Amino acid sequence: MANLVRMEPDALIYDPSDHESASDATVASLKQIEAEDPQIRAAREERQSLTARETKAVRCIRIVASAVLSLTAILVSWCVYAVARGSEESSFQAENEASASKIIESFHGSLEQLLDSFDALSVSITSHALDFEALGASTWILSRATFIQYTPLVTDENRKEWEAYSVKNLQ
Repeated sequence: MANLVRMEPDALIYDPSDHESASDATVASLKQIEAEDPQIRAAREERQSLTARETKAVRCIRIVASAVLSLTAILVSWCVYAVARGSEESSFQAENEASASKIIESFHGSLEQLLDSFDALSVSITSHALDFEALGASTWILSRATFIQYTPLVTDENRKEWEAYSVKNLQ
């Protein structure tokens, strides 16, 4: 038999969700009663109106909840991005400055070594004008130069002596 819902003491309302088990005659008679009784009709309309309002309210709540969750997700993501970006930038700047200072220190050390090697060569050549190859070999290795050339300054006063020395030590 079909489900009957009792709303008021003498008002029966037909629930069509279970009408498969009711006979056609019972369904027809219940529909006829419902059509004739204004209380039953009013209760059915009120129930349909309530259902429509509740469905609309649930739909609005779903939309608001989705919007709140979406905005929260966007806000949290942006905050995490902003904090991480600031941290990464400061970390990058610190590492960059440390690397730059190491490069500058290394350059200064290499330049100082290069100038010291040429200084040692010039002192050696000035004090012992002999064996330029032996004196220049270590400077050439330390300086990583392509070549080292010794070009003495020979003035007119010491030109005769220099020519005699160079002819004597020609190899």
